[in-house]
Amino acid sequence: MTQTTQPSRPFGLLHVVLFPAYLLERSSGRQRFFLLLLYVLIAIPILLLGWREARLMEIPRVGDPFDVRKYTAREVADERNAFVFYRRASEKMKALQPTSAGLASASATPRPATPRTNRAQPDMSQWLDDNREALELWLIATQCPDALDVKPADLRIDTQMTILQQLREFARLAKLEADRLEAEGDMAGAYRMHQGTLRSSRHATLSGPLIAHLVGVNLHGQAAGAIENWADDARTSTSLLRTALEDAKAFQRTWVPNSFSFQQEYVTAMNLMNDPKEAAKLEDEALRGDQQLADFLPMGAKGTRWLLHEPERSRRLYRLWATNWLAYCDLPRDERPGQTGTAALSQFKPGQHPPRDAHLMPPEELERQVRKAPLARQILPAVSQCLNAMDRERLRHDGLVVTLAELLYRREKGSPPKTLGDLVGTYLDELPPEFGPMDPPLTVVPTSETQP
Repeated sequence: MTQTTQPSRPFGLLHVVLFPAYLLERSSGRQRFFLLLLYVLIAIPILLLGWREARLMEIPRVGDPFDVRKYTAREVADERNAFVFYRRASEKMKALQPTSAGLASASATPRPATPRTNRAQPDMSQWLDDNREALELWLIATQCPDALDVKPADLRIDTQMTILQQLREFARLAKLEADRLEAEGDMAGAYRMHQGTLRSSRHATLSGPLIAHLVGVNLHGQAAGAIENWADDARTSTSLLRTALEDAKAFQRTWVPNSFSFQQEYVTAMNLMNDPKEAAKLEDEALRGDQQLADFLPMGAKGTRWLLHEPERSRRLYRLWATNWLAYCDLPRDERPGQTGTAALSQFKPGQHPPRDAHLMPPEELERQVRKAPLARQILPAVSQCLNAMDRERLRHDGLVVTLAELLYRREKGSPPKTLGDLVGTYLDELPPEFGPMDPPLTVVPTSETQP
């Protein structure tokens, strides 16, 4: 008996694909209408899903630009942690009473019709007296070798860093106490206050995020100016001047890299994106100001987030920005490649040896993509201004070191140095990068010292 073989169907897959069209062709009337409607309802989600995934694929996917797990595991023992003692000092801190002149009143310009009185000084003195215990605890805190306010893994964008902000109030208290001590001729006691403010600026920087570093920059500027004025006072002894110079040089050797705060900013952003509820809340705030798309989607803002593939879109964009920024921000200022982009989203141009993944997306395209990502628009920091502030702080401290060395030279030699090169050897191991050996002195010699 002969067995017949059924012919194979090489176009089986094609038949499956065209089967819906075959059914549509065989139908008619109401049946064709409902079948066509069914096809449309099936096609729209498929097309939306394809469009959604295709738009996400436009953004390169990179990993974390540093060891996030190691960074978030950072801990500081209580006995070494300045913020443990700052909290105790904060608990003892007493605010100015509403009836007092207050800090703002003491520095505000009086109205023309109101004569200036001495009312502010007694109120400020009372505020200082009320906070003697808090100030002593603050001084103990400033001697700690390390600082951590909030653990990196716990930090969120809306975390209230109240102790950090209160360091400004303690710096004002320390300035008041230093002025009182200087008026009494206690220059060593006054220096303790100024040095405490300087050390607290470092503790603020070690707290992590950019806002903490900017608080540190502010405190450092206050302390540096106060120490220079203190050092230029004839009542400050030579031994105290040398102590201040050595302290300033030691502070200089323990500088915190710029990347430290930018890394914490990155960790904070990733913490947010890994928290669906918090990320959605921030995205909704951004979408309220841009409702064109959300108004047309069935689920409003939630539908918009799904269609934009948030927070994954913002996560990828943030990583691209951070990879570029962290590759260059620790380089000396004159060795960094130029920046491009806007103040809101600045990136570094490729250097001589560009790191891997640091330039996967052109700055213009990255900025265009960020404008379409509601979460990224909200959380990307204005980093250029922050980096400029960090550079100014370093330059300001280098100036403080040189100024103290000059004043000590003048005190011991009886005359100012002819050039900054005269300071190298006895007073400075080397000049900071911004200063040259043939540069003139920074300090102004009083007239009485120039006259015979």
